[in-house]
Amino acid sequence: MRLLQLTIALVFDTCVLPQRGSISSNIFFSVLFQISRIRGYRLLISEMTQVESLGYRRRAASAALDDLRSAIREAAKYFEADEVSYYLPSEDDVIQRWEDELSSFELIPIAGEDAIAALRREADRIPPARATPDGSAVGSRDAAIWLSVRRFHLSGGAEQVTYFVSSNSTDFGAKSNKRLLRSELLEELRDARDRFFYFPNLSSLVESFADKLATLDISREYLRSLQENLQIDSLIAASARRMIPSSSECETVGDRIALVDAQEKSAFGVDGNRLSLLLVEFDFFILLRNENGYLTSKYGGQARIWLYDANGVATVELDQLRPMTHVETVVLDSVLDALGGDGSSGSVEGVGPQALGD
Repeated sequence: MRLLQLTIALVFDTCVLPQRGSISSNIFFSVLFQISRIRGYRLLISEMTQVESLGYRRRAASAALDDLRSAIREAAKYFEADEVSYYLPSEDDVIQRWEDELSSFELIPIAGEDAIAALRREADRIPPARATPDGSAVGSRDAAIWLSVRRFHLSGGAEQVTYFVSSNSTDFGAKSNKRLLRSELLEELRDARDRFFYFPNLSSLVESFADKLATLDISREYLRSLQENLQIDSLIAASARRMIPSSSECETVGDRIALVDAQEKSAFGVDGNRLSLLLVEFDFFILLRNENGYLTSKYGGQARIWLYDANGVATVELDQLRPMTHVETVVLDSVLDALGGDGSSGSVEGVGPQALGD
């Protein structure tokens, strides 16, 4: 007898996506992305969720930028024009950035017949659409999301398992228990209802997949072991290089990285292994050369590193990279002098060091 190879899909409603900031800055999404990489889960949103989320972002960004422009105009009354004139991103810049982030999810398209059915459900007050106190109705977009998710789930056959997350428990949750899908929607899933699970928030979904663990203190010895065994300094350095703009006036000769401190911010037990989020503070030094000699620049940064016991580093993400010091052009005897003495903590070829910097 052939064993079923289940396909696990996590589907997210608009209301659980971040209203501001990035997806990776949300700890629950970060954990779910890591678990999905480990276990091979699919992460999806409905096409209507994409439309709604982009619309929310545009309106919020527009309001924030209007406030900022007003503040600049007010400040301009007290300063010279060039003192308060600088580049401002547009609403389109915000939307493009958020659209790129949403591309992390697979998209469930809305079929034409489902779009029409969603309007009819609102007119007939069929959940998740509902009547309002003034006698009108709302919920056509919620209905469109539900119908696309339902179609996706039913089309997967007996191997499809779907986890649907929506904090809109008023329209999706059961009347007696908001942690359960309302009975009218459950009936629409027919024989596939036992493979469909509803969660009212991200935290409850994470808790169903992973056990929260106490965080550990990170010693310098442990940090050093991560450098030696997983080369996390090289991974951070590679990410840092991509964030630093190139210069037409200078040639990059080499760089070195020094890990300053690390904290374990969150930890979870997944399949008997430890999945933990480390925040690593680091300094990044770059040696440049121009016609007059060498100059060095120092950057400070913070990296988010997900570690998984079974296979080491899950992902490395740089939260920030900020200029700290800039040394004017100086004439040095050698590249190694600029990189720190004997060069043991740096490399003129751009390879991350294998020992902690000072």
